[in-house]
Amino acid sequence: MDAIIQRIRRSGPIPFDHFMELALYGEAGFYTNARGAGRAGRDFLTSVQVGPLFAFMVARTIDREWRALGEPDPFFVVEAGAGDGTLAKGVLQAQPECRTALRYLLVERSPELCARQRANVELVDVALLLGPHGQDPQGFETELIPESGVGPLCAQSSELPATVVDGVIIANELLDNLAFGVAEFDGSVWHEVRVGLNESGGFAEVLTPIGERDRAVLRETAPTAVAGNRVPLNRSLTDWFVDAARSLRRGAVIAIDYIVSMETILQRSPGWLRTYSEHAHAGDPLTAPGSRDITADVPLEYILSAARSAQLAGGELQTQQVWLESLGIAEIAQRAQQHWDTHAAVGDLGALKARSTANEAALLCAPGGLGGFVVARFVKAGI
Repeated sequence: MDAIIQRIRRSGPIPFDHFMELALYGEAGFYTNARGAGRAGRDFLTSVQVGPLFAFMVARTIDREWRALGEPDPFFVVEAGAGDGTLAKGVLQAQPECRTALRYLLVERSPELCARQRANVELVDVALLLGPHGQDPQGFETELIPESGVGPLCAQSSELPATVVDGVIIANELLDNLAFGVAEFDGSVWHEVRVGLNESGGFAEVLTPIGERDRAVLRETAPTAVAGNRVPLNRSLTDWFVDAARSLRRGAVIAIDYIVSMETILQRSPGWLRTYSEHAHAGDPLTAPGSRDITADVPLEYILSAARSAQLAGGELQTQQVWLESLGIAEIAQRAQQHWDTHAAVGDLGALKARSTANEAALLCAPGGLGGFVVARFVKAGI
């Protein structure tokens, strides 16, 4: 909080995305201090924490992308916003077909969460994911020559790889946490919502003139706005997609998130902006920054525009329910339910595991819950 106050005193009211960046990722930020997803003692649940079934289905997706690329070796999976490594652990335990080719990079900004990853997956130095260096007869390093058949190898990084790879970038509930600004419409013009200080030294909203670039975006994406409507300004989305595309030689970017149309954003205004702490809504995002998650629905129009700017093709969109069904989750759930029905009286571990699997499938596919998330898939042109 002190860093935010100092920034405001030095620069004046700051855009909401600057406030959010410090509140989530600053020195005393929510994610910096390893808050976030999990059960007891944590703040919210994602599909990953429901149980191991989600990771099993992600492993199937990884194999599908590997086959689509012609089964390259090495094959890179870059998990953006990898948290404590729970998803990576589940994927490896699922024993994907591509495992001997698999190089798994966990991208996470929180040092504490990176430390926790070591309890879930065995990590190697990130340079080893690229394999040994070839050398010319004079001993000078030449092109990187990755070894084949040595996977799975896992490493961690604080950012997307600068090296160009063949593979897939997966972002599960990351885009909603990329810092966003806030705009408000007064019935005739848009204003940007900034964060300043009130007379008592607390945080307060300040409306300021909006930039021409943002004004143009809102004219195009939110023409039906009425007085009082607020919408997010997801200015960092384009940078993220450009960086993701730059990391791929061939492959796909798969984002799973709260993705809705701008029209839905306007209808929900201002409810599209939410905070969480200890598995409950946590109220005003300006209160006690660093103590609560700040998240939002992500406008579909912004994602499509960002992907175009990154020269990514495709734009295949489906709900998480439909995506999981395409990977065979209904058959898995049916077999699990049948096993439970015939072995429930025995009460052995196999029966209990089957019941858990069936319950996980129902939660992951629930239309009004996790199943309603949107899975957006884009491909690097030319694959």
